[in-house]
Amino acid sequence: SSTRLFGVYASATIGYQDQLYVTLNARNDWSSTLPIDNNHFFYPGGNLSWVASRTFNLDKTPISYLKFRAGYGKTGNSPAPYLINPVLIAGSVPVPFGQISFPFNGISSFRVQNSIANANLEPILTTEAELGLEIKFLNNRIGIDAAVYDKKTDGQIFAVPIAPGTGYTSLVQNLGLVSNKGIELGLDLKPVLSKNFSWTINYNYTKNKNKVERLGGGLEKAFIYQIVGGVELDAVPGETVAGIYAFGPQMTPDGKVIVSQATGKPLRSTDRIKYGNGLHDYSMGLSNSFRFKDFFLNVSFDYREGGVFYSKTAEQLLFTGNGLPTIYNDRRPFVLPNSVIQSGVDAGGKPVYEENTTPITGSTFQDFWPESGNPAFAYGNDILDRSFFKLRDVSLTYSLPDKIASKIKAANLSVTVYARNLLLWTPSSNLYIDPEATNFGNDITSQLGEFETSPTSKQFGVALKASF
Repeated sequence: SSTRLFGVYASATIGYQDQLYVTLNARNDWSSTLPIDNNHFFYPGGNLSWVASRTFNLDKTPISYLKFRAGYGKTGNSPAPYLINPVLIAGSVPVPFGQISFPFNGISSFRVQNSIANANLEPILTTEAELGLEIKFLNNRIGIDAAVYDKKTDGQIFAVPIAPGTGYTSLVQNLGLVSNKGIELGLDLKPVLSKNFSWTINYNYTKNKNKVERLGGGLEKAFIYQIVGGVELDAVPGETVAGIYAFGPQMTPDGKVIVSQATGKPLRSTDRIKYGNGLHDYSMGLSNSFRFKDFFLNVSFDYREGGVFYSKTAEQLLFTGNGLPTIYNDRRPFVLPNSVIQSGVDAGGKPVYEENTTPITGSTFQDFWPESGNPAFAYGNDILDRSFFKLRDVSLTYSLPDKIASKIKAANLSVTVYARNLLLWTPSSNLYIDPEATNFGNDITSQLGEFETSPTSKQFGVALKASF
């Protein structure tokens, strides 16, 4: 069930007077999970760095260190096992609220997998170019590290959903070309530095622009993950690889909601609409470290801006009436604001709308919020802003005196008390769950969100560390 990989690697580094370094490397791998007639891939790379502060003797200037770097290279990855030929997998029988998986009671059962294998599968190749700068001032009291990059990944492998009428539910395929362009910034400060007390600040900022450049097989979009009948995670050319799509209300050209004259509820759009991207626009981190004699305190914060995610937890709370939006109008009958009904068509065949006066009544109120009763409206409440701010870590460490450490022949001995995820802030649209909570896996599918997963937890602990 594992990949057998054999590789040949070569690397060479050339330096000049501790100022200029050039590194060249190349690798060729053979993988057991690729088609036997095309089971190897080659990827070279190279790096160039120049320590300009040594070239220009900047030691006596405010600039303590200045370095430029550039890199270019390819990275290859082989597919997971069992994707190029059809295989049998353990059988299962669906039952209410779960399934029976074989072997069961000593009886085995196997079936052909639901995904069509691909005998022409190719490796995943990533090409990346990066330019970077490191500069430090005032005897390294201030440091800046900046980098820009352009990364392209060709041939990402997904099981693309297909019509079940084929007898299968998906087809394994190299999906296409995905690009990532971005910037990374780091700032290190030492505002206070003395014998008994020091204060260090570390700040980082990352912004990445993800884009599907093209899809293989002439696809207009690829389903990355789908909740049956509901929200989808789709890769669409020109968009990100993690677009979140779901049904919404039908709208007039001037932005009014079209509702049913019989029920007063919005009419569902014919096609799914895009609610946003499952990726953050940017992220920031801030860490403060304090030392007083043998005590060390570290506090770190994490902020992510932008993006959306689907929350089944939110849907369930709205379904049961525990979500804040369900107290709208004190749960008395109301007419949906900014709504119209289609009363007919004009002489040119264009729809004619008039103000909606059909209320959502007490008898239909409970069906207004859940997806099952109002799919045209519910997803707007279940797809939430992914932004958050966290007090990520707090730790306090005491380094014990050497005479105590020496009793167990340790070079260093310390005790630490720590806490994680102490504070979480989310936008007003998300009153339900940590955006980092997911049960959709740990790959790109996790960007869809969560499906009634357990909430994230605070962690507290004590650690004793010794080095010998």
